[in-house]
Amino acid sequence: MTDILGIPVSVVHGLVVELHTGVAVFAFLALLVMFLTDIFVRGKPTSERVQVIRRDADAIAYLGAIAAVFFLILSGITGYLIEPYSTMASSPFLLNKSLTALGALYFWAAYVFIRYWCGPGLWRKAGLYALSFITAICAIILTALAGSIGAELSPYGQSVMDPVFKALG
Repeated sequence: MTDILGIPVSVVHGLVVELHTGVAVFAFLALLVMFLTDIFVRGKPTSERVQVIRRDADAIAYLGAIAAVFFLILSGITGYLIEPYSTMASSPFLLNKSLTALGALYFWAAYVFIRYWCGPGLWRKAGLYALSFITAICAIILTALAGSIGAELSPYGQSVMDPVFKALG
């Protein structure tokens, strides 16, 4: 399978990767807004504007996480899952790529499940709040790692995270 509707699969993969990365970052930023506003307003009376911002940030994070799950699945289908399993299993680089991408998918799906199960009231429960936020942090870190490994596999062979990896050894 080299074409999808007459478009090379590598082009489709590049587009889908940009979509899942952008959506995931946007969803995480919305979660960060929720986290920061919670720090500053917890236990205090809040204005209607702050409540609207928090409600909208929650909706953006939830819908963004759903989109991230969808686009992560599509990027897997158009990317590393096209490779034969024998090739993937024999290449540590491809194996790391697939495992980090599947880890990112798992954590984004876990965030979506927690948010769906608890509804908007999630943010009033400290334990679930922390669990969902930690899940999102793990998801964004694994998304960044999968993207970095994918960039190393690209024809350009470099990632914006290369300086971080070199600093960490």
